[in-house]
Amino acid sequence: MEKAVPVIVALGGLYVWRQKSKDSKLEFIRARAERVKGMIDEIINDKEAGQALLMIEPEARLYQIHGHERRLYHEQAMEALMTNVPDDDQIYIRDCFDKLFYLLDRVEKQMVGGLVRFEDLETPLTYYARLMAGDSWIYRSYLHRTGYGDLDGFFMRLGDWPPFL
Repeated sequence: MEKAVPVIVALGGLYVWRQKSKDSKLEFIRARAERVKGMIDEIINDKEAGQALLMIEPEARLYQIHGHERRLYHEQAMEALMTNVPDDDQIYIRDCFDKLFYLLDRVEKQMVGGLVRFEDLETPLTYYARLMAGDSWIYRSYLHRTGYGDLDGFFMRLGDWPPFL
């Protein structure tokens, strides 16, 4: 019986250790899920980044630009990303995309660092990546001009984004 006590104590310790390990893994998964939710919410709820997401869609929408309501079309957004001498509306459009790409770059860095998984972000962002794929050469050029060239691979992983030629 005396020899059985250390074995029982060791097994009890092993059980406690495994339980704490499981709890730690669950806590890590919960924290990662909260981090992902926070990043997606930040992108969607940010005024400029949210406006850029809308500009990716093909429908024209009304925007408040410098206190005036303006109807902008997707084509105008693409033109703003290509021009070398932007007007006031184009500067507003660029500011929106700059904020979106800044936030997406933070997401990419957290994925590369292993803090979030690609699979956690794939569903909410794939929709926009697919819409952007038709104009990928415009986005790609703008990303590289503004220092967000690393996002090219991010969009390629999301699907339908043609490879860089």
